[in-house]
Amino acid sequence: MRFSTTLLVLASAAVALAQQVIVSKGLFIARDESDPNATGADIFKHPRNHVIATGSILRRAAQSSQYLPSKQNPTKTRAGFFEFQYKAASFLGFVEYDVPYKEQLRLEGGIRNLEKAILEAYDSYENKYIAQQLVKLVPTKGQKDETKSYVLSLVTINKRNANNYVETKLINVALRLKTNDKGEIEVPAQNAYLNVRHFVVDATYLEKNAEKLAQNVEKATAADFKEFFSSRAVDAAEGWFDFE
Repeated sequence: MRFSTTLLVLASAAVALAQQVIVSKGLFIARDESDPNATGADIFKHPRNHVIATGSILRRAAQSSQYLPSKQNPTKTRAGFFEFQYKAASFLGFVEYDVPYKEQLRLEGGIRNLEKAILEAYDSYENKYIAQQLVKLVPTKGQKDETKSYVLSLVTINKRNANNYVETKLINVALRLKTNDKGEIEVPAQNAYLNVRHFVVDATYLEKNAEKLAQNVEKATAADFKEFFSSRAVDAAEGWFDFE
């Protein structure tokens, strides 16, 4: 009987993970000074185009993982999401800036408390903006009296001022969200987790491998990147779409 109970618990945990909702957004925190007419190998050869090269590589990693946030139901993207995270982190042209960052967020409840906890946990020059964008990913409506596991995900491309180097970050918050009897989603008290992976784009690698990359990676403009990585569940006017 104890063996059967253990199996039941494991099965329930597996179902819960499978039902995890991934809500995503692509952020372009950079001045796009790339050549709008650049195509093929030129996207990777010239540093001025590397913000676009980075977005193109990230999109390709997601496509090859069957992670298509702008097209898929966010309740069915978990497997592709984690495969994408792995592939992006494994790309040889992305050099990890530091060890992966994971911080527990002790939430007391409420959307403002979530934003405050992220601000306190994430020490970065753009932490206020990142906290605001993560909070905006919290849906507004859902099934009544339901609690679900969510991942709020940001894929960012950064280029500070006139620096030649480009950065990309994979920023996620894993938490539970509860829907009240009015169908409104709330952030309950809990221990959530903030995960950040920060990479610097190796310009030399892109330049040396420009021809090969051009054969496998289709150009994605800044607009393409943002549209691709923004979950179809996120809509400023309509809020949360309830998928069947």
